[in-house]
Amino acid sequence: MRGIEGELKALGADLTVIGSGGAHHVEPFQEDTGIEARILSDPKRATYEAAGLKRGIGSTFNARSMLGGLRAYTAGHRQAGVQGDPWQQGGALVVAPDGPVLLHHVSDSVGDNVAGEILLELVEAEAARH
Repeated sequence: MRGIEGELKALGADLTVIGSGGAHHVEPFQEDTGIEARILSDPKRATYEAAGLKRGIGSTFNARSMLGGLRAYTAGHRQAGVQGDPWQQGGALVVAPDGPVLLHHVSDSVGDNVAGEILLELVEAEAARH
């Protein structure tokens, strides 16, 4: 979402980020990332479970996540610390205003994120439909 947040908003997307940390983590996360979207806190991970997202040591520490971490580190990205459940993987949902789920991505490992271009294409197509 970083880098395309403004474009998504300009297309009318209502953006929400849900973190597994407590409410006290929301403001520092927003400051660290610069994300301006609505950020919600779900320390009990009910939203993650409802979305069928993965959780476990195997999805946190595996070859793919280690390579991704090394790639991010060499590109100059640093993680300030863990906020929330370190074993919980994320995902992405794109839901159309009239209800259908356009994308349900379940991250297999750390750093397994949907490319911003894909999110942008989905939102552009939905905006053109209306």
